[in-house]
Amino acid sequence: MDKKISGISVLTGGTLSRILIKKPFVKKLLVASGLQVIAVVLLITLTFYHQSLPTLLLYVFLLHSTGGFIFNNLMSYTLTRFPEFAGKAAGLVGGGFSVVTSILSSLLVNTLTITNQTTLGVAYGVLAIGVLLLIVKIKWVANESAVSNPNTKRSPAPVAA
Repeated sequence: MDKKISGISVLTGGTLSRILIKKPFVKKLLVASGLQVIAVVLLITLTFYHQSLPTLLLYVFLLHSTGGFIFNNLMSYTLTRFPEFAGKAAGLVGGGFSVVTSILSSLLVNTLTITNQTTLGVAYGVLAIGVLLLIVKIKWVANESAVSNPNTKRSPAPVAA
C-alpha cells in the first residue's frame, strides 16, 4: 500500500508540474520547496499528539508529491537547457538525483535512530530544508533565448547537412 501511495504521490507532483508549465521556473521551485518545509513542520506538530498509519501515509503523500514536482521541474529545466545533449543531461540528472538521494538517506539513517513518526518528520525536515537551501543558493539560468549580454556575439545555429 505504501508503495502505491508513494507512486501516486510522485505522479500527482509530476502532473501538477505539467499543469503549471507556463509559470516561472524558480518561483515554482521555491514555492514547492517552501510547501514541503511547511508540510514537515505541520506533520511533526501533528505527530506529537497523534501517531497512526494515516498520519504516516500523509507524510509520504505530501512529501513525495512535492518531491515529484521538484524533480520533474529540474528534469525539464535540464532538457531545455541542454537540448542538444538531452540524453546525457537526462541520464546525469536522473542518476545524480538517485546517487545524492541514496547518500543523504544513508547518512540520515546512520545518524538518527528513527523510533517514531516525529523523528521521521525531523529526518524529512532536514532533507526538505537542505533542498530549499540548494534551490535558493543555485544561480539558475532562465530565458536563455533573450540576449543576456549585449557585448557577446552569438554564432549562428548549426545547420544539418
